[in-house]
Amino acid sequence: MIKAVIFDMGGVIFSHQYSPERAVAHAAKTIEWLREFDVHIKESPSEFARKLEEADQDRRHATEQQLREIPPLEALCDYYLRDYNPSPEVLYPIAEEFCFRRCDQCYEAAPSPGLLECVRGLRKQGLRLGVISNTVSRTYMMSKLAEFGVAGYFEYVLLSSVCGLRKPDPAIFELCRTTMGLEKSEIAYVGDTISRDVIGTLDAGWELMIRMAAPNPRPHVVKREQALEDCGYKPHHFIRELPQVVEIICSKNAELSYCSH
Repeated sequence: MIKAVIFDMGGVIFSHQYSPERAVAHAAKTIEWLREFDVHIKESPSEFARKLEEADQDRRHATEQQLREIPPLEALCDYYLRDYNPSPEVLYPIAEEFCFRRCDQCYEAAPSPGLLECVRGLRKQGLRLGVISNTVSRTYMMSKLAEFGVAGYFEYVLLSSVCGLRKPDPAIFELCRTTMGLEKSEIAYVGDTISRDVIGTLDAGWELMIRMAAPNPRPHVVKREQALEDCGYKPHHFIRELPQVVEIICSKNAELSYCSH
């Protein structure tokens, strides 16, 4: 029987769209904010925004290659502010806030349609809910769950920035499973990517992988995912709306219950 459903955050629980306009506004605010810590950015906001986005892509690429999430301070020193000879001692107290501000100010976030209906429907079935998400910030995802009014439905949230592991490493799925005290046959995962979610879930040996169509993915994500379409990793279900998860789990458990008798 499926006893728990674990969700990805961006692209599943909420849409998370990068906005160039918001990124420039964020860069302007960040230039002023960093001055308070004696970090002086001489570029224009638009140029600084470009450099931050380039650094972010470099960080993502490195962490994807290593399947290791770096802590916020390392992200600042080795990527976002690498051209400004930052002092780790100065940046340490603000590293998490920097990462949170970037996530919060550069992206437009909105709850996925049917989110509340989905989590309520699953909880009605007696299911436990959790999250596994790749993220550089340790607080942003929790703030979004609270903002969208669903934080109380999730008993367990596992972030790459906290544990140091990244999807698709099966180790992050195994950490979730063992911490929640579940068998592989008792867990389903809902994610939007082949590269992280489908591969990770299937390699971890979980019972059910549900892939959801992400809204308006960025071009480099589309290219990455299209290259994996024929890699041999297929989800058990493909959905376009979150409430479909409720129906799938209900049917799966009814089928398992029937087969056990």
